[in-house]
Amino acid sequence: MKRLILCAYICLCGMSLMSEHLERFDGALPGTVSGWTKQGSGARYDGETLFDYIDGGAELYLSYGFLEVASFSYKKEGATEITVDVFDMGNSYNAYGVFSQSRQAIDARIGQGMEYAGGLLTFWKDRYYVSILAYPETAEAGDAVFRLARSLDFAMQGKGEIPAIVRMLPEEGLRAESVRYFRHYIWINSHYFISTENILDIDGDCGAVLAEYQKENQKYIVLLVRYPDKKRAVRAFAGFMKSYLPDADDNGAKEIEDGKWSGAVLSENFVIVVLNSHNKDNILYTINKLKNSIGRNGS
Repeated sequence: MKRLILCAYICLCGMSLMSEHLERFDGALPGTVSGWTKQGSGARYDGETLFDYIDGGAELYLSYGFLEVASFSYKKEGATEITVDVFDMGNSYNAYGVFSQSRQAIDARIGQGMEYAGGLLTFWKDRYYVSILAYPETAEAGDAVFRLARSLDFAMQGKGEIPAIVRMLPEEGLRAESVRYFRHYIWINSHYFISTENILDIDGDCGAVLAEYQKENQKYIVLLVRYPDKKRAVRAFAGFMKSYLPDADDNGAKEIEDGKWSGAVLSENFVIVVLNSHNKDNILYTINKLKNSIGRNGS
């Protein structure tokens, strides 16, 4: 009986914390903005109900440790509806990761990074990822979207760290807007197809970053994966080389189609992969830069 009472108490506490989270952003958002009126106090969805709200897109958030989303609606007669979604991703790494998946430009006007296009404004800050949509887009609705975003930005007093593995990327030649942070292998294929299988053994306890570099007007891809320990990294590296780069030379490099090169090496508990480079020397140079960065920053 005592155990049942304790479990019930824990559940009620959890519900209370979730409600406080929802109420926090409910209070931060204005009741009206540019003639749009907030409808009620919003709705909440957690990991069990997210699919009810986002049909076909919930997997992205869940793969980054999603906790809950607070959703609000603004309406104005004769105008497009505005939807505000505030995702609690648990920590800043996850929030940054979700935001990085669709970023196309560097814009720091709101939060710790934002993007606006076609009536959709997204930004991340601290442990939160925010999506505000007004579709179809109008100039007046766009202004309201920015006002709502600034209200939430002000309410989020903390700032989160960018994933440590992202900071390991060499700056020379890096196209910063192309950086994607992963915790699940499937999202890599959205930007550069490697395999339908998890040949790099990337799971929730790993961190991976994919980025585009440009050198001498030639673009190539860098993929860096951090594993929880060296043993796991060794196993993942062996599996990747067997599946993706068999017959690579002693430097881990191999000429692929169209005269391009790809290569990979193991460095401590990291696997470094360089893809689709225009020459082998560039592979070796980039790998060396990444190994030095790993050495400076530690495992």
